[in-house]
Amino acid sequence: MAKDKKKSEGKKTEKPHPEGVIAGKVEDAISIGSSAQPSVTPRDDFQQADTKSVLEDSQLLKSIEIREPTPECYEEPILTQLIVERYEGETVHGLYEGEGIAYFQGGHLYKGTFSEGLMHEKGLYYWADGVTYEGDFVMNAPMGHGVYRWPDGSTYEGEVCSGMRHGLGVYKCGTHKVSYTGEWNQSKRHGKGTIYYNQEGTSWYEGDWVNNVREGWGVASYKSGNVYEGQWKNNVRHGEGTMKWVTENEQYTGQWVNGTQHG
Repeated sequence: MAKDKKKSEGKKTEKPHPEGVIAGKVEDAISIGSSAQPSVTPRDDFQQADTKSVLEDSQLLKSIEIREPTPECYEEPILTQLIVERYEGETVHGLYEGEGIAYFQGGHLYKGTFSEGLMHEKGLYYWADGVTYEGDFVMNAPMGHGVYRWPDGSTYEGEVCSGMRHGLGVYKCGTHKVSYTGEWNQSKRHGKGTIYYNQEGTSWYEGDWVNNVREGWGVASYKSGNVYEGQWKNNVRHGEGTMKWVTENEQYTGQWVNGTQHG
């Protein structure tokens, strides 16, 4: 594969793909000699760039691994498996029907629409630990479009299937300035998506995801201003890609293996 390492004199390399997502606390990727005496960056400096690039990915990975609160709803509550202590509302032929409130043993509560004794259509479910789900229900299961809220302030709004984030949705972490917008599969980031790691929007990743892992093609913008666009595997730069060290007007295009330049 062709690769190049070049330095632009007097001109800043333009940052590609302004829309995108990415992330992590980072330091500048390389540091070379005095700007008064520009020169070709020696190999040692590029080795240093490799090391710091790996550090950026490592910090980004730590951000990615911030644990999202997992609500009890992923063991989706089935009304027939719960003991109703009290019910207030309409009934037809002895079954809950129409608008009503069901108080379950253990402190859980459902307020919304029932059909033939089941939670169905629009409703709000409260778990005893403070997690809530408001949205569509289909025969006792959160299904369709809804909003999850966790006690720490985290939220998810989007498509839901059998109580899990599935389809398109937006997750916002309540304890860190992290948000993800994109595709989900069984509560994991999967498909196309964008994740921001700080409020300023300077640290982000936009691209492919496989089971919560950056894998495929993506663009990463680090807090330092450095940008990588190319292939990813298991959360690190791997395959063909271009890294731009914006401050130093340095660029590398070529092969990457486990986060470092190769070849």
